[in-house]
Amino acid sequence: MLHIPIYQIDAFTQVPFKGNPAAVCALEAPITDALMQAIAAEMNLSETAFFWPEGATSSSYRIRFFTPTHEVNLCGHATLATARVLSQRVFSSKTVFEFQANEARLMAQPQGNWIQLDFPQYGCVPAPRLPDTFWEALTITNVREAAYSPALKMILIEVGEGKELLEAEPDFVALKTLALPIAIEGVICTSHDTLALPGRATYDFMSRCFFPWIGIDEDPVTGAAHTLLGPYWAEKLQSTQLHAYQASARGGEMKLELAANGRMFLRGQTCLVMQGELRLDAAYFSE
Repeated sequence: MLHIPIYQIDAFTQVPFKGNPAAVCALEAPITDALMQAIAAEMNLSETAFFWPEGATSSSYRIRFFTPTHEVNLCGHATLATARVLSQRVFSSKTVFEFQANEARLMAQPQGNWIQLDFPQYGCVPAPRLPDTFWEALTITNVREAAYSPALKMILIEVGEGKELLEAEPDFVALKTLALPIAIEGVICTSHDTLALPGRATYDFMSRCFFPWIGIDEDPVTGAAHTLLGPYWAEKLQSTQLHAYQASARGGEMKLELAANGRMFLRGQTCLVMQGELRLDAAYFSE
């Protein structure tokens, strides 16, 4: 019988039931891919993170991220949630946590009520011509620019009017069935026009993120998307310090700082809403 401590953390918010919820499983050693995927499907959140000590010491950790249907290589809000668990529930004496994800080395450092993530920056190339059916399904018309990240398989779309971004109602079933000229896991729609956000005009930009291709129609707050959004808006606004808002129904914010070495800091807050223990017979999930 496996006994796995599990936590649910709302990330990129300090208010319960806002931001982006993530489940975090604290492991002593890795478990099978099948069991991790089954737990993520059971939790039915945008991401479930699994972490365990890497090597003989507890100074660094292996981390993996699963949606209800797929494993993903990078997840900002689940990394933030894992750092919250480590800092306050598991290894409270540590002040900096290092994570080895599938394709990136990540770092997290608690700073008062905030946690700072040290993530890579990712660039984009001009997106290829996309079929009219894509734009019809996305319900976005006022497009200023469309770019593509081969590394993250995401399309970044700058929308001219914030109101249109907020009112968009994508047809997720149609989006998943389209034949596109690029590999795709998600679409990021973003706008510098934040005046449509009541009382939130101080943000430098806002965004919404859609990932129906990996089982998440709209992600509430997406740290990984900001590894693209940060460099994109830093160049356009000529600033390395940015304040971002993700305008999902739950909503969430983060502060970004871009470094010259190709890394960036994402700062966010967290709220613990649930903790417990999974009790599982691993024999049902052996590979």
